[in-house]
Amino acid sequence: GVAAVLVVSKLVKYLAFTSLDRVLVWLFILVSGSSQLFFGYVETYTMTYLAFLLFAWLSFAYLDAKMHLVFPSIAFGLLIVCHFGMACMGIAMLFLFYQAFTRHQFIGMAISVVVLIGTVVPLLWIGGYTLESFKAIFLDESGSHFVPLITRTSGWHGYTLFSPWHFIDLANLYGLVSPFSLLVLLLLAPTIVRKLSAKDPQWIFAAILGCAGLAFTFFMNFDIGMSRDWDLASLYALGCVHAAAFVWIRGVETESLRRRMLVMIVIVTGLHSAAYVAVNATETGSVARYEYLPDDRLWGNGALAYAYEDLWTYYRDRHDNERGSFFAEKCLAADSMNSRRWVNGAQVFVNAGYAARGIHAYEKAIQLGTQEAWVYVTVGSEYIKAARLDEATALFHKALQLDSSVSMAAFNLGTLLGAYRNQNDEALPYLLHAVKTDSMYGPAWKNTAACLFDMGRHKEMIPYFERFLELAPDDSSAASVRRLLQFYQRSR
Repeated sequence: GVAAVLVVSKLVKYLAFTSLDRVLVWLFILVSGSSQLFFGYVETYTMTYLAFLLFAWLSFAYLDAKMHLVFPSIAFGLLIVCHFGMACMGIAMLFLFYQAFTRHQFIGMAISVVVLIGTVVPLLWIGGYTLESFKAIFLDESGSHFVPLITRTSGWHGYTLFSPWHFIDLANLYGLVSPFSLLVLLLLAPTIVRKLSAKDPQWIFAAILGCAGLAFTFFMNFDIGMSRDWDLASLYALGCVHAAAFVWIRGVETESLRRRMLVMIVIVTGLHSAAYVAVNATETGSVARYEYLPDDRLWGNGALAYAYEDLWTYYRDRHDNERGSFFAEKCLAADSMNSRRWVNGAQVFVNAGYAARGIHAYEKAIQLGTQEAWVYVTVGSEYIKAARLDEATALFHKALQLDSSVSMAAFNLGTLLGAYRNQNDEALPYLLHAVKTDSMYGPAWKNTAACLFDMGRHKEMIPYFERFLELAPDDSSAASVRRLLQFYQRSR
């Protein structure tokens, strides 16, 4: 954040000519909503913010013949490594190369290309990127990277490209970042067109920054919702912020009007950003805002499910199981095909006292093929209580297939076969397996002993009952076990 303040102080020298105008532009950029990233923020986008400022500063300096092309090339390499979407600013970098070409700076161009590659490749290598990770980023989920033109084809799409909800989402974003930037560019459009027609390099570059950022936010599909992913989107909106600052200072010739209006813009934008920071500075305000955000007109089901899962986890961790179960229901309604979410939702329901809903959620997870062995054990145990013994048997077998070390699956299966069905020969191997996998679980020793007793193998039964008494001397059945042992010990 400190570095960003310093870089903006360098950048404004190329956007404005007088000291007062430079101060106002400096404030205009720093009070934008993107600066919220420096107020207790935990993501890595702050580095991208700084890299964008560096690129803008060094590029304007190059266009003003105050900097070698190598330096904006380095900044651009850092920028696209910080976030690959910044490749959309590549057209700005190409424009700089074109300017170098028209200035006959061919050696400088060649050196800058080498430096650019030499910046990107080592940084990607240090970051641990591989060909597989690039494939995962750019190919495996390519269908959800852009807003669909006509029809939503993915659960990650909230709207289509020309839907009114898309434009509302964009208005919310630019209202958050800089409420006046797009308005300034729209009002001064005739001036912009005239300057572009004159082929002024600095005007063209400013326009490219604004258009590239606007195009990215317009076409990019923010999987978790633009209003939730404002942090990333705000970085691209910076292009419009810089373009608006440039156009306002260069395009409004009446000095008093220019400055009075810019003071008003800075004050309103600063209050707007400060209010947003204040809301998120308190846990209560931040959570209330987060609960308000999900909207199926703006977010796809995938984004809704993620947000509701965040909220149910938040309330679960604070032992507010009633609120947790409320958001768990909403999450599962948005995404009913995720076995992990059904498992986690079941736990929230059970903790809130909704046992039946919990079991139903576990059953849904099983139908969806969950690989959590303990879920099969949990549902199987409930089926035993409901006398659904065939279904319980199948679930315990499945649990052991998934994880043979789950002692409760072996214990329950052995107990079901022995105590409920008198199939002691089949029950014994499972009970012995339960004892082996969890030697500190007393009931497993007791039921193994009982199974041996029913099979008439009384001598083998004795050490199992003895071990049970060592582990659970105060168990309700301990007294009867002691009497049984005393009888057989006297008989021996």
